[in-house]
Amino acid sequence: FHGPTGTGKSFVSKLVAESLFKNGINSKFVHHILAEKEYINNTQHSLTKFKTELSDFIVKNVKLCKRSLFIIEEFNSLPEGLADVLIPYIGKVGDQDYRKSIFIFLSKVGKNMIIDRFVDHCKNNKARETKLLEDIANLLPIIAYNSPGGFKNSKIISKALIGFYIPFLPLERKHVKQCAKKEIRNSNIEVNNFTMESVANEMLYDWNEDFSMQGCRTVQSKVADLF
Repeated sequence: FHGPTGTGKSFVSKLVAESLFKNGINSKFVHHILAEKEYINNTQHSLTKFKTELSDFIVKNVKLCKRSLFIIEEFNSLPEGLADVLIPYIGKVGDQDYRKSIFIFLSKVGKNMIIDRFVDHCKNNKARETKLLEDIANLLPIIAYNSPGGFKNSKIISKALIGFYIPFLPLERKHVKQCAKKEIRNSNIEVNNFTMESVANEMLYDWNEDFSMQGCRTVQSKVADLF
């Protein structure tokens, strides 16, 4: 999943978990790894250590559940070279079959390209539901492969081991209002156009008011501050 902050990458990952497991994102078979927190040292010694730890972690958990879900957030923050330790686990190793496991990589890689393409798309008065997503998705492997961090020169890209590249487009004001509606309802506050507009007005937008600069990430805190 590639896209700017607050565009729904974590939210969709949560939906995937809920569709697979009764306890959703809280299932013991869902494993959430925050790259920025787990892999902060980037030396050759630490890289070797990280490779061993990540490999052992995957093996241990797939033995417990073949349909384990691994969500790696901020994948671009992984040390260069670490991602290739995943290669054996996107398939079958010996008598252990990993093909039923799911790996979701969340990343901001390509966000500038996504934003630029989206803005140009809007300027041409085209709907976001048109061929834009497919065009962006085709560019993401190239950008990711050449960007610093976890995807850089990665064999999981060069060997075409990633099944899908899914771009998340910037969120427009109407989407912010939808997020606000959900948070307002969760706070047991009356949902109406005034309350939704109040939250939307607190968000930061690009210079042309095309999209929210933080997506829906800060909507929850805005609702708490306003009401």
